[in-house]
Amino acid sequence: MSTDRDTTEQALYAFSQGMVEGFNYFFNLHYPGLLHFALGMLQVQEEAEEVVDDCFIRIWKRHSEYTSPGSLKAVLYLSVRNGCIDILRRRKLQARRLQGLNGMDTEVPPVHQLMIRTETLSEVYRALDSLPPQCRQVFSLFYLEERSMAEIADMLELSINTVRNHKVRALVLLRGKLGKKADD
Repeated sequence: MSTDRDTTEQALYAFSQGMVEGFNYFFNLHYPGLLHFALGMLQVQEEAEEVVDDCFIRIWKRHSEYTSPGSLKAVLYLSVRNGCIDILRRRKLQARRLQGLNGMDTEVPPVHQLMIRTETLSEVYRALDSLPPQCRQVFSLFYLEERSMAEIADMLELSINTVRNHKVRALVLLRGKLGKKADD
């Protein structure tokens, strides 16, 4: 008979080997608590979700470095805390900049703005087209149509955790593709 400790150890082994089932185990185990923690600091659901998603992406990139469930959890909470602090600092800096501008003309000419937006969106849509169909659909519904996780789960007849996993996977894949473009 397998105990919770055995299950956790098996999941840690799978995680450290880069197996998705290991990632899913720790994602499902820690995501709700981390989201609550981030939401308490940021007070904005979307920002909190983004911070937590980014933390999972970062630990997944370094999956082989984690040797204990406790260290993995500690890194997640520390990473979420630091991500929230970064957002709070950016908010404060933006508020200072807005106060300092007081009437200065800082607008980008509309034509240039439109060109930049068009080029950026075309890169994003090319990267989106390369995603697996389910990831692309979840990503589009969440970010482009601004639907909630629950709405998406109902629409696609999936669990909220499956929707969350597709969203995180889409972010990992897009960052990989778009990050390579920025490095070129």
